[in-house]
Amino acid sequence: PDRIKERPANLFTGTFVGEPPMNVFEAFVGTGAGRINLRLPDGLSLDYDKDAFSAPVRDQLLSRERVVIGIRPYAVRRSKEGVPATVSANQWLGDQTHIAADFAGGSLVLVEHDR
Repeated sequence: PDRIKERPANLFTGTFVGEPPMNVFEAFVGTGAGRINLRLPDGLSLDYDKDAFSAPVRDQLLSRERVVIGIRPYAVRRSKEGVPATVSANQWLGDQTHIAADFAGGSLVLVEHDR
């Protein structure tokens, strides 16, 4: 089960396994100065050093113009230095909080273990 959740074979499996479901966004791939840039809707951009990706993932990214990225809600963190998002819902479930935010033309969900 852990392998299916952490390394799903396809988009259907990635979004089906896990609660809350994986956040999914289309992105355009760009490169320059040793960096990989994932451009999201609404002018948002995620910029990474090329070495942040394993060689097989980096090769796949560089061979494509567009990709779909999936981000598990528990991997999202709030930060003043992060990219902007607007909270649309905050649901406390007793042992964790699910926060939904308007982000990149869609919705992004993150999980925190406090109120």
